[in-house]
Amino acid sequence: MCFQLTGHCVDSSKAPGKKAGSAAAKSGTTGRKPLNLTAPDISTVVPEQDLKEPLPNTEQITETQESDTVSVKGEQGVPPEVPMGLGSIWWAVSHPSQAWRILTPE
Repeated sequence: MCFQLTGHCVDSSKAPGKKAGSAAAKSGTTGRKPLNLTAPDISTVVPEQDLKEPLPNTEQITETQESDTVSVKGEQGVPPEVPMGLGSIWWAVSHPSQAWRILTPE
């Protein structure tokens, strides 16, 4: 069997794992341990001291959220007048921080 893109050829009669796969299929096992997806005991994941501590009430949660709140205010100005055509190149050179505006429609 040859791959057209790479030009690499492989002998299909020597497929690796073909005999091992057929023997495992006959015996009904793959030789691997089954995956254990059961949940672990909570005491092994979270320390016992944390489990004894009460959950925060609604007021404490609101306090924490308000103290972590950040307010961001942007400028609400009129965007500059950007010329079209070849004039936009000169405008972009003279206003480098606003040069991106020549690529966006109004």
